[in-house]
Amino acid sequence: MNSFLYLVVVLQVIGVRVTYGASLDNQAVYKIKNVQDAGLLSMKDSGSNKVFLKVDVGAASQKWRAKKPLVMRSDYELKPTSDETMDLTADDTSSLVRALPSPGNGKSWHLRTVGDGAFEVKNYATQTCLTSQGLNKQVTLSPCNNTPKQEWKFKQL
Repeated sequence: MNSFLYLVVVLQVIGVRVTYGASLDNQAVYKIKNVQDAGLLSMKDSGSNKVFLKVDVGAASQKWRAKKPLVMRSDYELKPTSDETMDLTADDTSSLVRALPSPGNGKSWHLRTVGDGAFEVKNYATQTCLTSQGLNKQVTLSPCNNTPKQEWKFKQL
């Protein structure tokens, strides 16, 4: 038995819940669409670091590169293709989501399959989920609650 499988069995025996993350292609580019509002995760075009939900206009600000960090986690960093020096980041002083050139765990996102090709996108540092507030509104973080406003579909380009 390989060591990973052995560890999973031991964790399950002692009562630790083991979940497996969803998988995206490393370095691939995606549009990230909210299930409830059908808008795309978008950088604000005015040079702001704020992230909004917008209708699809085919802009580079609506395309995100999924990058696996070097550490051995099932998380991803999501970078806007309009400026790949930035990362989708949880603002640790508020419930806002921003694109910032940030180090640390605020830029690590765990994807959990919720069905019908959709994922819950949970921030590693804050343990809160990416949440739509509606079209043309800023995307926020809130406690994960399995609702369509926290379900996202990744379409590879």
